[in-house]
Amino acid sequence: MEESDLLLVLAWRNAPRIRSAMYTEHEISLEEHKQWFGKTQREGYCGKHFVFCFDDTPLGVVNFTAVSQEHKRLNWGFYLGADDVPRGSGLIMGFLALQEAFEGMEMHKVVGEVLENNEKSFRYHQRLGFLQEGCLKEHIFKENTGYLDVFCFGYLESHWQEMKGQLIEIMREQFQIEGADLYE
Repeated sequence: MEESDLLLVLAWRNAPRIRSAMYTEHEISLEEHKQWFGKTQREGYCGKHFVFCFDDTPLGVVNFTAVSQEHKRLNWGFYLGADDVPRGSGLIMGFLALQEAFEGMEMHKVVGEVLENNEKSFRYHQRLGFLQEGCLKEHIFKENTGYLDVFCFGYLESHWQEMKGQLIEIMREQFQIEGADLYE
């Protein structure tokens, strides 16, 4: 993510369908967004933020936070911000994010959290191969819904090695790609 992406990412993040799936759902001001981005650019910040593009069109965001080199672990967050995305874009975005985490950053574990009322994200984590590791009961409070449980997911590098080929096959079938390596 670069500074030139900020207005687009802010518009996505402030969309009601995105905000409702976040821990904090207030509308973020441009100033608050710029302060957040500035913090991510400082030395010592433990995270990475990406804009996912498909055919050179920005479609979503992937965030890696709480990156621990000591424990080789990070938390991930994501969303498809664009309204009309090509079918399968989410699967490709998740695959590339996991590939970056495990192969690029050499992490041992990726951690995800899903609010109980976000069934789509719950199924998405399962489809990518995440395993549910627990549930934090009534973990957060949301103005319109009250207390919500948070489902905890984990993905180990060893599991990635098992799942990677299956995910590639699913994407090949979905996009009718033959022969060539899918992510070259």
